[in-house]
Amino acid sequence: MNWTRFRLALNRIFGNKKKNPAKGGRPPYDYLMMFKILLLARLYNLSDEAMEYQLYDRLSFRRFV
Repeated sequence: MNWTRFRLALNRIFGNKKKNPAKGGRPPYDYLMMFKILLLARLYNLSDEAMEYQLYDRLSFRRFV
């Protein structure tokens, strides 16, 4: 599946903001990766904690993300 459409839409929604290193803090996670994680969580009806565990446990989830 071509995920570039989703990446473009997510960047339009959340913006292509570049992290200002002067402000400090951790850089944000990739929007597309977070979207895929949310998609898996909804498809498999998983809580945040269960989704985190599945990402560590299931190779298929890691490949998808």
